[in-house]
Amino acid sequence: MLNKTKIKENHIPRLRFPGFDGEWGKATFSQFSKIKMGQSPDSKFYNSNGEGEFLIQGNADIDGRVSCPRNWTTQITKECDVGDILMTVRAPVGYVAISKHKAVIGRGICSMEALNNSDINFLYQYLLNYEKKWEKCSQGSTFTAVNSNEIKNLKVVFPTLPEQQKIASFLTSVDNWIENLRAQKKNLELYKKGMMQKIFSQEIRFRDENGNEFPEWEGKRLGDIFSISAGGDIEKIHVSKYKTDIFKYPIFANSDKNKGLYGYADIYKAEKDSITVTGRGNLGVAVARFEDFYPIVRLLILRPKKRLDIKFFEYCINRVHFFVESTGVPQLTGPQISIYKMFVPMFEEQQKVANFLISIDNLIENKQQQIASAEKWKKGLIQGLFV
Repeated sequence: MLNKTKIKENHIPRLRFPGFDGEWGKATFSQFSKIKMGQSPDSKFYNSNGEGEFLIQGNADIDGRVSCPRNWTTQITKECDVGDILMTVRAPVGYVAISKHKAVIGRGICSMEALNNSDINFLYQYLLNYEKKWEKCSQGSTFTAVNSNEIKNLKVVFPTLPEQQKIASFLTSVDNWIENLRAQKKNLELYKKGMMQKIFSQEIRFRDENGNEFPEWEGKRLGDIFSISAGGDIEKIHVSKYKTDIFKYPIFANSDKNKGLYGYADIYKAEKDSITVTGRGNLGVAVARFEDFYPIVRLLILRPKKRLDIKFFEYCINRVHFFVESTGVPQLTGPQISIYKMFVPMFEEQQKVANFLISIDNLIENKQQQIASAEKWKKGLIQGLFV
């Protein structure tokens, strides 16, 4: 159990494990870690097919706090061992990961080993908390960077080794819990992908309420199913950044971020129960719209010509790879999208397919919310556990 102290001052954290008291000690980072700056091998010794003696770790190979080296080298310059901390020292500065490989470290990376008075996992957790702060000591006019002296002379306040180990063990268990949630989310996404493949190839079929088979799916062009138009401009007097009682209609643009939400309008141009499809940027991203809205920037609007389940067609259209041959900026137009053909079932089976996939999406969204809550909880723990 964690104990709470009233204030975080005099180098005493707000949260403390039983058995530990007193102030943490001031020091520099080099008093707890052996720091090694990377040095890139000559590029002529690089290869990407696994023929080199060593993997090479660069700053672009740290992704999501995971070390993912992609190239090999036969020239050994500076090395890191399995379990060392890796940190990017060129933009983006301060990203960290635990090395899972014995590797050569390139110029944009440094490696860190724990000294006898420190725990490697505590150092890792400390540096995770410090990621955003490296910008304050970055230098360079064309890119941000930190050098070895800035890392070595970084002023820290650390506890004794036993308390480091206690904190590190606890936070590592929290990280494992979060990673487990991420793995569950990924498995759900893979399950959804596999089920969609089987459903839309008709390997798996649904039955009606009496257990009877539905009719065969029919091939139709999107232009036969939908009336297709495109969004345009909207005057600034009709636009608000925030939703109000007057500015209540969402404005959607060609973006796959936040489902294309641009702002809010006091007028609308497209009616609910339509589908929007991005015609610029990331082409062909479909979203079912269940409220009146205003489309802008040539966003495509698909309005059903007959009764259908728009969520089914959102899933269906998002499986299409739209190819647009263009010498300029790629753009998907109404006439282009109208000719795409897809096989579709009758309305009742559309609903069953959509409801099934929505149920999986809800599980994925719930898992994402759990991840966000866990990450927020850990952030609060970090603020209390470190001085």
